[in-house]
Amino acid sequence: KNSTEALPLASLSKLATVDVILKNYDLAKEIVITKEAVSQEENSGKLRVGDVLTVQQLLYPLLMESSNDAAFALANDYDGVDEKAFVRLMNEDAQSLELSNTHFVNSSGLDPEEAAAPKEKINVSSARDLSQLTKQLLKTPLVWEILSTPKINLYGETLISTNKLLGKIPGIIGGKTGYTDTALGCFVLVTEAPKGKGQIINVILGTSADRFS
Repeated sequence: KNSTEALPLASLSKLATVDVILKNYDLAKEIVITKEAVSQEENSGKLRVGDVLTVQQLLYPLLMESSNDAAFALANDYDGVDEKAFVRLMNEDAQSLELSNTHFVNSSGLDPEEAAAPKEKINVSSARDLSQLTKQLLKTPLVWEILSTPKINLYGETLISTNKLLGKIPGIIGGKTGYTDTALGCFVLVTEAPKGKGQIINVILGTSADRFS
């Protein structure tokens, strides 16, 4: 339904963040967590100022708990990268994947601070574009190892997935949630197709109802 309509996608943006990282970063490189990173809106990921984590370790809070702190650290504190340059990479990646209804203004998916911001200042994508991005990410097992993990103890902290369907229904390959006041409830869920016939990519955008139902 309305598969090409550009809609706010909240933290589903982090799927694009991950794709840029996989294509441009050394996963073993260490990043020092800064005060600015941990001051980002929402306290998920349980990062502390001065923590030293590899890029791969930061993918866990980024994807499991949708940590905006982790998104900031990855987009701003990796050598030679800042938010502006990282967002440019996100939009170039979207173009290369032919995501014609997708545009990014930040790496996290957060709404801008101004209450009535125009759509040009909000990350947007469509259900069809997100399914294409998800197909691209299905080539990387690490992403789905993370997105299928309900709970893990990492760097001394317990991370809990925001995907409430993990362990509740069979055949889940992985999923990513998102929510802002503008985007409302968003969800990408990949499941095994019946009779072993590949995967089914489910994309939900803009729901004020229970996205997990």
